[in-house]
Formats: sequence, C-alpha cells, structure tokens
Amino acid sequence: MSLEVTVERAKRIDSHQHFWRYNPQELPWIERGMSVLQRDFLPSELETLRRGAEIDASVAVQARTRPEETDWLLALARDNPSVAGVVGWADFTAPDFSMRLEGWAEDPGFCGLRPVLQAMPDPAAVMADATFNEGMERLQRQGKSFDLLLKSHQLSGSAQFCARHDAHWIIVDHCAKPAIPEGEWWTWHDNLARLAALPHVVCKLSGLVTEADWKNWRGQNLLRYARAVIELFGPARVLFGSDWPVCTLAAEYQEVVSLAAEAMAAYSAPERAAMFGGNAAKVYNLKLL
Repeated sequence: MSLEVTVERAKRIDSHQHFWRYNPQELPWIERGMSVLQRDFLPSELETLRRGAEIDASVAVQARTRPEETDWLLALARDNPSVAGVVGWADFTAPDFSMRLEGWAEDPGFCGLRPVLQAMPDPAAVMADATFNEGMERLQRQGKSFDLLLKSHQLSGSAQFCARHDAHWIIVDHCAKPAIPEGEWWTWHDNLARLAALPHVVCKLSGLVTEADWKNWRGQNLLRYARAVIELFGPARVLFGSDWPVCTLAAEYQEVVSLAAEAMAAYSAPERAAMFGGNAAKVYNLKLL
C-alpha cells in the first residue's frame, strides 16, 4: 500500500480588483470608448474567473470617490468570503474623516484607503497639505494601509510624502503607471527607485496592460516594466493584482495572471508564492479561510 502526501498550495491572492453597479454619474472616469466597462461587475462573475486562474481570494479596491463606496464594499466582503479585504475611499480632509475611519477600522475586512491622488489637479500640493497629512497619520495609527495611485509624471513629492509616513505600509498601485506607448523608461524608473528605497513601500504588479496600447500591446514590452518593478522592490515587496475588470479594456483575466507569472518565472517557488499572495496577506493583514 502506498501513501500519498498532499502538499497544500499557498493561497494566491489578487490584491487589486474592483466591483460596481454601473452608474455613469458615479463613475465619471469610465469614458467614451470604454463600453466594455459600462455594466455591473460583481463578485459572482469574478468568482468564475478567479477559480479558472487558481486565484483563491481578492482585495476589492474602491472605484467611486464617495464615502458610501467603502461601506458598500465592506458589505460585499461580508457576503462573499473570497473577498478577503477592502481598500476604500475617504476624503482625508473632511471634518468627519476621523469618525468614519474609526467606524471602518472595527470591520475585519477593512484594509485601508485610496484617495485617488491621480485625479486631483495638483497631487504634490495635496501630499504637502497639513490636513491631508494629519489624516494619513490617523490612518497609520489605526494600522491601516494607504494605496498610492499616481501616474508616472505625477510622482514628484511622493517619496518625501511616503518617507514622512513610515508607521505602516504604503502600496504603489499599477507600477506607478508608466507611459508605455511613449516608451517612457528612465524618468519612471528613477522615480520608482526612490520609492523602492523606502522599506515600508511596496508595489503592485498590476495595471500594465491598460497603460499600454490596449489593442496592440506586446507581452515582451510589458515584461520589461514588470521585471524592473520586481528588481527594484524585490520579491518580498511586490503584490500581484489583476485590476479586473478595468484590465478587460486590453486583456482577459487569465492573460493578466499569465503575464505576471511569466515576469516572476526566474524567481524561486517561495518568492513566487510571496508575490502571488503572501505579500498581500502580510501588507493588508488578511484573514484567509
């Protein structure tokens, strides 16, 4: 009689995806030419895609810039155990920010906040604003994360901001959004290196397909950026994220997962497991079943 030993696969986590019930007034960033996104996207649909790609759980990230977005996502997470965490939205300068934050912090699904700096007229001025910085300090005192969403050309001042706030994790979204169609490289790389030099800053390997030419992107070109991110931050500070359903503007869910796997292929099995899930569980303090 032979005995089979089963080794459990490490949990794989999609650290960045979105849900919404489509309302054009609430989602103004979904512009003309993005018809594929102009419908509802809910957990049941992602469930099928995740299972097909052997992804066990996900982190839902805000898509609307309104406080009720955070409450809505937390309710979805309570009803869908595979949604392991929520990164919500709040106005850090609002009079009721502290009260809202304290309430959300009591929910085990609440991971942190993303204030969508990329949509602000002057992100550098916001990151230098005293009230905004006070809100950031409150967030970190609660032991919650901050997702930094900026385009490459907006990174000025971001390293200084992150250096001031080193009490908890800061997560750079979407590889800091390089201008891939224009071939941007050294300015993006140098600015990202300044962030990577800070040990409490991590980076999501996500969003590259939609920063490229949606119809004509080439895997080898995107892999150049992805591999640079891993080299800068190291496999202990990189998190896989799909950016579903936004990624469907350029690629299907499985394509995004496969591209990330190819970027990680040169690393050891433990390092790949960290990038595909372990780092997200640590950074977001996820409670996985």
